Amino acid sequence: MDTSLLTSATIFQRSHFERVMRQIKAKFVVGLTATPVRKDGHHPIIYTQCGPTLYSLGARAMTDSTPFDHMVLPKLTCFRMNDNGADATIQDVYAALVADDARNESIIRDVIRP
Repeated sequence: MDTSLLTSATIFQRSHFERVMRQIKAKFVVGLTATPVRKDGHHPIIYTQCGPTLYSLGARAMTDSTPFDHMVLPKLTCFRMNDNGADATIQDVYAALVADDARNESIIRDVIRP
């Protein structure tokens, strides 16, 4: 294999992905990620597997370079975490969001609205 293209390159802290990359033996490795520096300190593995950052684009520069009008349209929903929300992990929040059918249907209607 000449080239491996890896999206969400921060997944490399997981040992099985490291093993796969060692077995592929690609001549070129391109890693794409929105978060190259990780709070958990595992980001050096990205640079070990993919090499140095060759291109970086900040949010402000990206916004300025696109032909789109960027706006925020608040959409209030009835979503609430249960009573132990203060003790919830981010994974608990994600699971609750996924399980909220009314919220998800609202998002789908907004996305497919003509």
